[in-house]
Amino acid sequence: DEIRAAAQERLGRSPCLWQLEVGKELIERKNDIISTAATGDGKTLTFWLPLLFNESGVLLIVTALNLLADQNVQELARYQIPAIAINGNDKSAAIYKDIENLKYKVVIVNPEILMMDDGGFEALLKKSAFTTRLMGVDIDEGHCVSQWGGFRPEYREIGRLRHLLPQSIPFYVTSATLPPPIITDIRQTLNLRPSHTKIFLRSNDRTNVHIVVREMKYAQSGFQDLAFLVQNWTPEKSPPKFLVFFDSMREAELATLYLRSLLPPEHREKVKWFHSVMTPDYRNEETEALASDENWGFCTTDSFGMGLDMRDVRIVAQWKANKASTIKICQRAGRGARDLSLTATAIIFVEPSLFDKEDKAAKPPNASKRKETPASSLPDRSAKRRRSADGAAVAGEGPANIEGNRYRKNDKDAKPTQKKRGKGKGDNADIEPALSDLINAPTRGIKCRRKIWTIFFGNDQLRTLSSLHCHHHSRR
Repeated sequence: DEIRAAAQERLGRSPCLWQLEVGKELIERKNDIISTAATGDGKTLTFWLPLLFNESGVLLIVTALNLLADQNVQELARYQIPAIAINGNDKSAAIYKDIENLKYKVVIVNPEILMMDDGGFEALLKKSAFTTRLMGVDIDEGHCVSQWGGFRPEYREIGRLRHLLPQSIPFYVTSATLPPPIITDIRQTLNLRPSHTKIFLRSNDRTNVHIVVREMKYAQSGFQDLAFLVQNWTPEKSPPKFLVFFDSMREAELATLYLRSLLPPEHREKVKWFHSVMTPDYRNEETEALASDENWGFCTTDSFGMGLDMRDVRIVAQWKANKASTIKICQRAGRGARDLSLTATAIIFVEPSLFDKEDKAAKPPNASKRKETPASSLPDRSAKRRRSADGAAVAGEGPANIEGNRYRKNDKDAKPTQKKRGKGKGDNADIEPALSDLINAPTRGIKCRRKIWTIFFGNDQLRTLSSLHCHHHSRR
């Protein structure tokens, strides 16, 4: 009651029960914490709750995207909470001196700057005058610790902070996409305390986002499969707001040029590409233009993605599946319809070679009979967990044993398996079994694609939270 009253008074928000439970743990500072909840479900609000009960404390937040950091600073400014986002251009001694002198209540930084050898944070975190005021280290979009360590290795170095900081400073990791092996990997990588870690699990299912798999009909280099995005507009009515995600900046640009070619000159600038090779000012301006409907849509990379609170995106598309993952697609689909009163469609455009009809070896026996997969052959989800009062699972010793799950390796291997697929029409893809099942669900006897995500992320072990507990629909 005290936390809810403070949040209502200072932030104008009335948190749901799961947010209050996480906030209580953060305020008490007894344990490291991992939490999961659906995209747009209000994970960021849990960051701010401890600030309401420690006027002299400082919170350190690690974020994947500078744009997300800037958004958080702007949000906190509305609550009169001083915050700063440190990016590649902010390395002056004066800024670190201001942080040391507690000018800011919240410091937001990306892992590259945080873990820079001989950088400002290395010196700052060795000063007890600062670390004694540090309330916690919060890692937003925590799946990046495990998933992005290959091309952003500093993510896997964050665990060194455990040896630099006092043990009493809790680590808090949250994301919408933390299947059990990723949780195991995060605990090991970040050196979370084995006997002092609590895990709060809430379903990440977004029932207002519909999942569609669409086979590519045209040449991938031509992008004609995307033409529908801009064909149904009139001078009186704009097309549905859209995001198309690419794993290549070049493809994002070429797709934008194609979509523009379908429009009259006066409307071509309403479709933009969006990626990391742009100035922060440009990205902020274009994001605001999309929010205000001046832009119709983006062809983008993950530079526009995780955590950004765009409320009314109606179509989210994944361009090609051969280099995607279940986690990546789920994160990107989560950009759609963050306003829960709306619906969105997540479309996965898939290369023909990844369908069973193109890869006979991948089709299981008797798949043509289209019988639903019996429960006995699905991954073993029988392990029990303690549950909190509102149905969110709570565990003190980590995720349940997932041995035998055909979507993953054993816990010790930490990451989802990948299934090598044969060549077909030029593609030679490593594709996860879960993603392969998602694509080929009709021919593999799986009636509902959403079931794949349910099992992959462990949602089948959780009771859905009562709408009574979450009727406020607290957002970021």
